[in-house]
Amino acid sequence: MKMSRDTLRKLVIALCIIFGVSALTTGHMIMGFVALVVVFGIHYTLGSSSFRERNAYERETEALPDLSVEALYEKLRELDTPLGKPWLGSHYTHRGNCVIFGPGVFKDYVLIAKEKERLVVETSSNLDNLTVPEDQKWRLEQLIDTKGVVVTPKKYSGFVAYKEASAVMLDDLRELIEEIGREGRTAKTSLDLFRAYYYYGKTAVVRDMDDNEYGRCVAVFDPLSVTIYDPDGEEMAACTGNRKDVKSGFRVTMSGEDYGTIYKDNGSAHDEYYMDTPDGEYRIVSYPALRRANVSSNYRVLLNGVQKAILAGSAKIEFEAEGLIENDVIVSYDDDYLLAYILFQDFLMTLNHFVR
Repeated sequence: MKMSRDTLRKLVIALCIIFGVSALTTGHMIMGFVALVVVFGIHYTLGSSSFRERNAYERETEALPDLSVEALYEKLRELDTPLGKPWLGSHYTHRGNCVIFGPGVFKDYVLIAKEKERLVVETSSNLDNLTVPEDQKWRLEQLIDTKGVVVTPKKYSGFVAYKEASAVMLDDLRELIEEIGREGRTAKTSLDLFRAYYYYGKTAVVRDMDDNEYGRCVAVFDPLSVTIYDPDGEEMAACTGNRKDVKSGFRVTMSGEDYGTIYKDNGSAHDEYYMDTPDGEYRIVSYPALRRANVSSNYRVLLNGVQKAILAGSAKIEFEAEGLIENDVIVSYDDDYLLAYILFQDFLMTLNHFVR
């Protein structure tokens, strides 16, 4: 019988508690104390949430006993995503049918499966576990063959963008599935379609995947100063403040005019920042690092509660032609606020100077 990671965690905690109490009651104080410290460390590090809620690649819905995978597929079949529209297939680790999005060009796919009364949403790039029907085999023909390919910042950034978008799809799909299960509604027609932008250490010039230039970033660590210039060298936006006095905030200007002040939300369970602006309230919220993409800094940008972008920073990536450099990626769901995303990305990488 396969034991889940959460069941194993609970078993280890229970055994440590039993051992610790037994040791204390028999006079083995040091051993008992060590066992209880281990219990505290496991609970403090992992918390009480499930494994799926603690990692970047898995989620599960609330109990939806009356919603089958097949019925869900009928509601989602016209939903367009960065990985295309879904199809019905099977996966080695799940019983019955799964709703599957992808795989995309970098092998990423998202699947939805039923486990007891809940639906689980996962992302993976292991194609060996998928059973692909004949009418979906065309998806495998679009995969990029990375063998022997020289990895450049642009190619790497495209890879990161799809990894980030696939991971973020999990939360949005879970919310959508729960709405369908509770209300019986039909899904929207598109989810998380994006454009990707990137820049890297030697030039700090922000480009899209068609090589159009959008600006240049210049940063100073202490006192903190981030300035974004347009391709003609004119200042478009700036952020200034004292890294040693985070409570005072970081002043932001757009086109020389005050736009707002970035503050750290010390009451949040995440590394989170907020800023009130004429466009509304921005929230910049961290989420688990994507080790599969070698990304150490991940943030979601929300404006008035609506997700607008993902910011992904990789402090030290080695490229054959460039050497060891920083590479940053912006996954934009709404280009109307692109300048703000660029500023936030460089601000975060500068503030967290140990990352940069």
